Amino acid sequence: MYVVTFYSFKGGVGRTQALVNVGVELVKRGRRVLLVDFDLEAPGIDTYQIAHSPAPTPGIVEYISAYIRSGIAPDARDYMYESRLAEATGSLWVMPSGLQDDSYGSQLTGIDWVNLYEKHDGYLLMEDLKLQWDRLAAPDYVLIDSRTGHTDVGGICTRQLPDAVVVVFFPNHQNLVGLSKVVSDIRAEATGPRQKSIGLHFVMSNVPVLDDEEKILANHERLFRETLGYKQLTAVHRYESLSLLDQVVFTSERPNTRLAREYRKLADIIIESNVQDREGALAFLSRLEAHHHEIQKQGLTPEVIEGRIAGAQAAHPNDPDILLAVATLRVRHARWKEAIPLLNRAAAGGLESADLWLARGEAKFFADDQHSAAEDLARVLNSPDAEHFHLVRAFGLLRQANPNILRELGRSRGISALNFESQLWIAIQLDQGEEELLAAEGILRNLSTSPQVDQEVLQEAEETLCLRLIGLRRFDEAIEKLKSLSDQGIKTAFNLAMAVWGKTLVAPVDLFAAVLDLDRQAGESSLTGPNYDQCLALACAIAGSKDDAMTRVASARTGVVAHAAFVYSCWRYQTTGIQEFMADLDELSRFITEGDPLPLVLREGNVRSQSESN
Repeated sequence: MYVVTFYSFKGGVGRTQALVNVGVELVKRGRRVLLVDFDLEAPGIDTYQIAHSPAPTPGIVEYISAYIRSGIAPDARDYMYESRLAEATGSLWVMPSGLQDDSYGSQLTGIDWVNLYEKHDGYLLMEDLKLQWDRLAAPDYVLIDSRTGHTDVGGICTRQLPDAVVVVFFPNHQNLVGLSKVVSDIRAEATGPRQKSIGLHFVMSNVPVLDDEEKILANHERLFRETLGYKQLTAVHRYESLSLLDQVVFTSERPNTRLAREYRKLADIIIESNVQDREGALAFLSRLEAHHHEIQKQGLTPEVIEGRIAGAQAAHPNDPDILLAVATLRVRHARWKEAIPLLNRAAAGGLESADLWLARGEAKFFADDQHSAAEDLARVLNSPDAEHFHLVRAFGLLRQANPNILRELGRSRGISALNFESQLWIAIQLDQGEEELLAAEGILRNLSTSPQVDQEVLQEAEETLCLRLIGLRRFDEAIEKLKSLSDQGIKTAFNLAMAVWGKTLVAPVDLFAAVLDLDRQAGESSLTGPNYDQCLALACAIAGSKDDAMTRVASARTGVVAHAAFVYSCWRYQTTGIQEFMADLDELSRFITEGDPLPLVLREGNVRSQSESN
């Protein structure tokens, strides 16, 4: 049971209307809701059609009066009623302020709230009433409509009873002065004897729909934000319509209006604040994982955030989705050893998903359990629900945990379920080591033979496949594929020259000379970058232009310094780190000046032969 009080310092700001609309929205979403009218001087909940009592029902005033007379807490069932809502999957209960008869006023004035609390255990009476609400109606949410101003009843509603308070205000000076004390008192509960942290939601209401050219509204809202200490408004309620006179429940009768959307947004935030609500707990944990900075803008301290996480876990100890969400946060904050038991429980609860396997694989990897991590990461590759980011992260870790598994990537269900562009992107990334080259080959061959692949993706897939075949020293296949490519530009010319060199072990001078001719023809439109300079240096060396070759090597060294952490090297036909690329350039320099060593990709034993790899 989650108790939310709707409070305003002054009346006329749409507080009761907000409460009723949020209550109806919660009922429409399948929640059990109890509306409690504690605005005893100006009650209004039961004036809404949806909250009409089927029979005259006493309420708060009669309940308190009966207790004062007898000293015994009455049975709350006699002071509540259920209201039936059409087309609602939840249920709505109402505890009204009381019977609006001739005796109501005298009973209300006869209640001395200070005396009730000081001499008649009023605090315990209210705590007992909460227990009765829970026992009799079992509500998911109790929404309390509180009195305005500084009152004893206001303190009961804003500090004793609620888990959260929705502060509804019109942004003028009178409301600001009044709310400062109330909000301060609510926050003080966190450090008071009860150590009770009460959530606060600030709703600016009844704001005119007008241009704010002179920044009047913006300045007033900034003053409220600074004085009341919130970081952002929960909602802004503004609507100009005569429907307000009819007390329309917008979330039910006018669901497509702006005001209905605002009320639904407020309902969303209330649900998200309640970790006992499974949907709310998942929404909070998910948003915290994806938008941590946005959560912080709500003014939630790290202590409050951690308390909510722990509360969600405690409220749903065996829920696999909650366990996964909490564990994902633990993984994100490098708390690996806390995450693994939660993920184990989620898996034991029947959860099987790419999210689970990836989170547990990552946690195990960084907890130094490489073998077990590889098993979970391999499961990611075959998860039917795996998305692009799952697979990218999984094979990134598998590169280190167990690269042998990567060979299966091309045949995994997860890869085949992705769109063609994502499959191509992954294949392009797979070029660090033999196992990755083999995995990439599998993906690229599938793309090349699929009739649904568009021409642009197909062309890039075939060009990339040629690179992987050369990297695997399958030169015959590479030559055949290169000759069939529609794009016979400088990249294809260079790769063909390398493949022929690999097959014959005799550098084809004419083919490398053709590469240099294509570069001269391209002029300023030619390709650039350290890899291109490296390729042209090798072509110059074969064609006999040693000085030009060394100039290109020097240019490659300069360019790679400003490059990213990895760069593609034609010396080995793989992506490599900067240090390894520099080492390749050192070998290339010796080849230019001494004729030895051969490029790494041409050396025997660099990778296994085709028969061995099959």
